[in-house]
Amino acid sequence: METGEAASCATGPDVRAEWEQLIGDFEASIQASGLALRTVEHYSDVLRRVLLGYCERAGVQPKELTKRDLERLAAELLQSGRSRQSVKTYLSAVNRFLSWCSDEGELGKLRAPQPSVERKVLDVLSREEIRRIEDAADTERDN
Repeated sequence: METGEAASCATGPDVRAEWEQLIGDFEASIQASGLALRTVEHYSDVLRRVLLGYCERAGVQPKELTKRDLERLAAELLQSGRSRQSVKTYLSAVNRFLSWCSDEGELGKLRAPQPSVERKVLDVLSREEIRRIEDAADTERDN
């Protein structure tokens, strides 16, 4: 029997309580490490909306989370119409949390798969083009 099926009898509040405890402990840990408040808020938001939301729907307790659950979560996010970059950002936050959970002995080593994202190649000026612009300036102020 798959983990999601075995755990499907768990109800929302039962699932939520354990996840909320872990997320709260994670928040305290990353705040204590000096992470910027906005970063902590981003992680908290993603963990509650994305990971906890999935786990409540699937009835998955923290100790029952599997690689398959994370693959399903990633697939749901991609199918929801979110950009690949957004999905990658969400799953990066989830992976940071999962790594912390593993380090704390709360969960085994798990990582959510992240979609590949095309890197944009920016067209930049060459050194020669910059030199020509500077040489064309009439005064030092224009340089």
